[in-house]
Amino acid sequence: MAIDLTGITNVNEFYSHHYLDSLLEGDLKGLYKKWAETDDRSPYEKLSGIANKYFKAKTDGFNEKKPEDRIEITRKFHINFLEALGYETKQVIKYSEDGQAIPVITSEKRDGNEYLWVLETVFWSDDISVFEQPLVLENNEDEISWFDDSIDMAIQQVFRLDEPPRWIVLLAGQMVYLIDRNKWGQGKYLLFDLDELFGRKQPETLKATAALLSKDALAPDEGNVLHDELDENSHKHAFSVSEDLKYGIRRAVELIGNEFIHYRSKVAKQKIYGDEELADKLTKESLTYLYRLLFLFYAESRSEELNVVPMKSEEYRLGYSLETLRELEQAPLTTEASREGYFFHESLTTLFKIVNDGFGYDDQFEIDYESGKYVDFGFKIDGLQSPLFNPKETPLLSSVKFRNFVLQEVIQLLSLSKEGSKQRGRISYAQLGINQLGAVYEGLLSYSGFFAQETLYEVKPENVSSTDETGQSYFVPESNIEQYKDEEFVLFKDDDGLQRRKKYERGSFIFRLAGRDREKSASYYTPEVLTKSLVKYSLKDLLKSKTADEVLDLTICEPAMGSGAFLNEAINQLADAYLERKQKELGEVIKPENYAHEKQRVKAYLATNNIYGVDLNSTAVELAKVSIWLNTIYEGAKTPWFTPKFATGNSLIGAKFNVISNEDLLNENYQYIPLNNLNQVKTGFIFQFLIPDIGMVSYENDKNIKQYYKSNIENIKEWRKNFHNDFSKESVKNLNEISIRISEVWKRLLKSRKTLIKKTREHINVYGQYSLESEDRRTSIEQKEKLKEELLIYSTSPYKALKLILDYWCSLWFWPVDNIKHLPTWDEYLLDISAILDAVEGVGVNIDDLKSVVPRLSIVDELSLKYKFIHWEVEFPEVFYQKNGFDLIVGNPPWLKPKWSEKDVLSDFSPICSLRKLSAKEINAVKEEIFRNKNNYDLYFNELIEYLGIVSFGKAKINYPNIGRSSVNLYKLFILKSFELINNSGTVGLLTDSGVYEDPNAELLRTEFYKRLRYLFKFSNQLNLFAEESLAHVATYCINIFGEKKERTNFNFICNLYHPKTIDECFIYDGSYKPLLKTKDQKWELKGHIERIIPVNDDLLELFSEVFEGSNSKNPSVRIPMIHNKSILDVISRFKQEERLGDLSEELMITTMFHETDSQNNGIINRNVTIPENINQMVLSGPHYYVATPFNKQPRENCRSKGDYEVIDLTQFQDKELPRTLYTTTDSTFSQVPKFRGVPSTNYYRYAGRAMAQSTNERTLISALIPPNLVHTNGTVSIAFKDEEKLLVFLGLSHSIVYDGLVKIIGKSNIYGDVLRLLPIPKLQPKLKQLILHRTLRLNCLTQEYSDIWERHFSEAFLEDNFSKKDNRLTNISIAKKHWNNEVPLRNPFERRLALVELDVLAAIAFNIDFEELYTLYETQFPLTNSYEKETYYDQNGKIVFTKNRTLPHVGLDKSEWEKIMEIRQLSDMPKELSNYIPPFTQSNRIVDMENAYNYFLKIL
Repeated sequence: MAIDLTGITNVNEFYSHHYLDSLLEGDLKGLYKKWAETDDRSPYEKLSGIANKYFKAKTDGFNEKKPEDRIEITRKFHINFLEALGYETKQVIKYSEDGQAIPVITSEKRDGNEYLWVLETVFWSDDISVFEQPLVLENNEDEISWFDDSIDMAIQQVFRLDEPPRWIVLLAGQMVYLIDRNKWGQGKYLLFDLDELFGRKQPETLKATAALLSKDALAPDEGNVLHDELDENSHKHAFSVSEDLKYGIRRAVELIGNEFIHYRSKVAKQKIYGDEELADKLTKESLTYLYRLLFLFYAESRSEELNVVPMKSEEYRLGYSLETLRELEQAPLTTEASREGYFFHESLTTLFKIVNDGFGYDDQFEIDYESGKYVDFGFKIDGLQSPLFNPKETPLLSSVKFRNFVLQEVIQLLSLSKEGSKQRGRISYAQLGINQLGAVYEGLLSYSGFFAQETLYEVKPENVSSTDETGQSYFVPESNIEQYKDEEFVLFKDDDGLQRRKKYERGSFIFRLAGRDREKSASYYTPEVLTKSLVKYSLKDLLKSKTADEVLDLTICEPAMGSGAFLNEAINQLADAYLERKQKELGEVIKPENYAHEKQRVKAYLATNNIYGVDLNSTAVELAKVSIWLNTIYEGAKTPWFTPKFATGNSLIGAKFNVISNEDLLNENYQYIPLNNLNQVKTGFIFQFLIPDIGMVSYENDKNIKQYYKSNIENIKEWRKNFHNDFSKESVKNLNEISIRISEVWKRLLKSRKTLIKKTREHINVYGQYSLESEDRRTSIEQKEKLKEELLIYSTSPYKALKLILDYWCSLWFWPVDNIKHLPTWDEYLLDISAILDAVEGVGVNIDDLKSVVPRLSIVDELSLKYKFIHWEVEFPEVFYQKNGFDLIVGNPPWLKPKWSEKDVLSDFSPICSLRKLSAKEINAVKEEIFRNKNNYDLYFNELIEYLGIVSFGKAKINYPNIGRSSVNLYKLFILKSFELINNSGTVGLLTDSGVYEDPNAELLRTEFYKRLRYLFKFSNQLNLFAEESLAHVATYCINIFGEKKERTNFNFICNLYHPKTIDECFIYDGSYKPLLKTKDQKWELKGHIERIIPVNDDLLELFSEVFEGSNSKNPSVRIPMIHNKSILDVISRFKQEERLGDLSEELMITTMFHETDSQNNGIINRNVTIPENINQMVLSGPHYYVATPFNKQPRENCRSKGDYEVIDLTQFQDKELPRTLYTTTDSTFSQVPKFRGVPSTNYYRYAGRAMAQSTNERTLISALIPPNLVHTNGTVSIAFKDEEKLLVFLGLSHSIVYDGLVKIIGKSNIYGDVLRLLPIPKLQPKLKQLILHRTLRLNCLTQEYSDIWERHFSEAFLEDNFSKKDNRLTNISIAKKHWNNEVPLRNPFERRLALVELDVLAAIAFNIDFEELYTLYETQFPLTNSYEKETYYDQNGKIVFTKNRTLPHVGLDKSEWEKIMEIRQLSDMPKELSNYIPPFTQSNRIVDMENAYNYFLKIL
């Protein structure tokens, strides 16, 4: 049952209504529990107890005539109210911008910053707005200049302060207002009616009131702010609902598609299932039909806000609305007539018509013939006149009828959460934002519809659940099912509850994520919090010093827009920015109740005049139009026409209007520059797209092309040789003349575009832009579309001519390999271009006829349709002519590296390739069978040519000169493309993968990025903001904000982010707490701090270059390490050393040795869980060792997984013992060992370190010493050193938190040679070196396998060594002898721990790191180590008696046993079965031990 919130008003949806009604109560339980656990009365109980005081105060207040006495009465109650909620009342005076005093009854700070102010006014009459009331002011005896305006103005003034509070609680006698600075501008707040609350005294309502207003919720002393969690949970719930809708829509598309087939085949008697083009059209129309329903669900749920349909009218609601049909969603259809009838269909057809055409006007009245009067239907609808509801847009579906049972199930799928979910219930569209609604469709953009050509069965990998309907799908014909195992079939339960194989009859319509569609489209939902944050920081610098009118003139583009989420967010924030500025400029304040309406008008203005978008998927473009329309609709608004500013196409593959000078071309100096003005070509410049490139038709190196098109390879080489001839003066002159002609055509296109925009522009009255012009629509959308055709798309139009010329150039990168004979010669190419220009100039045949008679141009036309080339200056010429580019580009482009996966392509034809692990020979056999079908053969090579063309186009210097050596990833190309598309003062804000900042081959990209970056925010996906299963691989990602390229680097960097709210706090808070990775309770730290902001400039890059690449390096493209806070910079500066491991490359060898899987397949190692007889039978695996512990764990006897290991007790480990191994060597193992200095590397003692790294774990750099004759798998990186002493020094340093901290800061997820070579090698004084060597050897030399290295490096200095502290649990470290014996290794955990602490300190001293810096490094980078230290207890023998350290499973006692003995002080009191643990039990304090060790070693060195 929903919580009763009577008396609490959610004004303008401070939270979504559905969230408050259905979910708030559950999210408040944590706070309620906290209150219940205290001995004090809870705020709720205290609040209930002051009800009588409230009514007495109200009565006395209204009866009191003297203002000062009324103030006193009101204030007394307000103090009671605040104290009940946990606040201490202490009045303070704050000041407005102009120095006027504002009395604040109490205030709260968080982290030293203003956070909450409580303002007050007296009990007031309901006939005036509280916001028009004055503040309660003190008398003027102190001659203070008090604030003398209304409460509304006071709030505005407070929120304009340089350091404003986040919250204002306004106490107004009988009303309490909760106001959030971030939502006030939208007129949103929570209103608490105390008459209602105290009058009813409903316990749950008062409880919720106390929770929402209490100090614990708004300004807790520590921990997260409850309202932030509520906000986030509200968004999360909306996302989960949208995920359910995605399932529903997928199934609904199939229902509609199959009902279309039923009607056509059964009623119209037409055979249709062989038509793939029809399947594509049917998919799009089905999605459009469903979006009509979603639109109406949304519009009806928000009818007061949107005013699209009159839900207040009983006549509409009961007679026409979708909500009425929704009431019938589960009504049983028991008769054939009720199932087979068309009531639902006819009702929806009528509803669509009246919504689109309008209803209730004079020409729609009917006459009641008995009375002779007109019948008033009781409501009016101002028709939307939208393509969405136009039946002409869905000709297929408009030609059929849907039966009742089908549409009932469709409505049910869109109304109820998914079957099988814990709380299946009605979906509330009121609580879905535009962002979530768009996400529903965005997740389906990569799905495709097709007809089953024969009976199909659905199959899957045997380890995937049958219930996952949104994952990748595979279908096999009935004739091939014998090839598949039972576990590979998708199953469903029939009506009798029996499991059956999922089958699709011949002719069925299927809508699924088939084959590689998802991978190729890379369409994913962006979490709304990230969308908001990216747009906010994109606008941060862009809007500086801009006036309101300048804001209203900004152009915005989303180049991979999906559902248009970033465009919508930009519109929202720009509308707020405009209104904020315009109010200041006019000296006015919009009333809160009017703000939302004024904002919608500004949003509508921006949407219809300023936004541009492109997407590869045409459905996405249409979806974005509807999403933006829904976001900007206001009462009386007409459906906007976005067509001229939205385009379907590939933003990355297109020709640019860059130019090269005649002189440079003659000198083969291929320097292309942007076109400055249209007359530039007349001064001796040539358009870039007239110049050939070596990367065109670049197929000859592909093995498949070589095998199957061998003869064509020679033709391609010959063509390229002739096509790329040197340019003569005559040919350059010819190209320049063609360029001049093209520029003239572009001028004509620009003129046509400007005419189109002017004639189709609709006037919108915006606040502050006074105009008497009517908002009545000038032209219908159909008329606008017709005008577009007349101006732009006719057969000799400038647009068609320019597009064909530029398409021609792009096609040369993707030319069909089976049609090489039609590749143009250079003369043909120029001749064709001239013919196109002739056509547009009125000479010769028109462009459509040209394409039909010239085979080359016909191929170009086909390729243009297939690859959807976009030429930005041709699509949107007015942007580049008027402003030289966009002002703002935002989005989340695909994070997709084009790759050729033959297995995945073949799986489209034979799913067995993906369902099982096939050998290369088996794959080839499948391929040859598939190629027997010519259609399959062609599809395979079409996919291959697409891949080769995209990579070649993306790597070509002429297209993306700054891609350099970096691999092609679409997000990189989108960033580079965006740089070309913005104007000189523009901003680019993109959400991307973070790989470009880590890739050693991306130097050129980083050099370009660093000069443009303004903000770089690096996130870790620990909180699963990207929650889709398909994005589980996402580890880190970035918000990148770029601006104009500058000579010097200057941007703000924040890393280790888990939620974007941390960014906001970093720019506000400079509190006294230390900005660490985790909180005290080991949760990710979400609080921000100004110390987290790292200002990156050229000097800092130079420091990074010196530290991470060597002292002689000054690399402007150096990779930025993970600097958590500014204090870490001081530590980093200590690593400036003359030598690092990479400088010793001639003296060492780094290897990963044997690939775990391949080596088993090749017989180099065997899986054999056993205890080896000798070391050369053992194969070392990553879990075997830990920091300074070569034998830390061993696989259990029946080991089945990587985690199935047990900890080795070193105190019981024997001198000659070896751990159990997962793999053993074979006869061929050692013949495959890489050699170092002429002998196998296994002849050496070696450094061994785990390759896989996780910087958030307790330790990241995990290393140990391994003896000769021990091999390892590729989960380990080993280093053999020529100089064994250097090995031991490096090893000892690698055990320290100093090296480990440095590796964490580097931030790589794999520690291979590239990372290890960066580690600095300090110059050590002899005594310091001996101290490091002694501890390194004592920790690692666990068995006789280490006797040789111990004895070679034993020093008499060892005999004078001591631990840095005294403790009975520590053996005498100086007792070791030259010859290895059982006393050499440190075995008990207590002394091993201290030896590691001492290595930490010795490493710090080696690098001149002082103790405070070491402490900072430890506290910042090792929160888990710190936590484990506090939760580990030792007995008096140094054994661990209890620990919560997850790296030590089953070590010590379990919690229940521990709690029985933890307080015992005497051995005699111990239970007999636990007497092997000697009390008392103590913890260790690592920080104290580090400081003691630091002081001790400084003293003796």
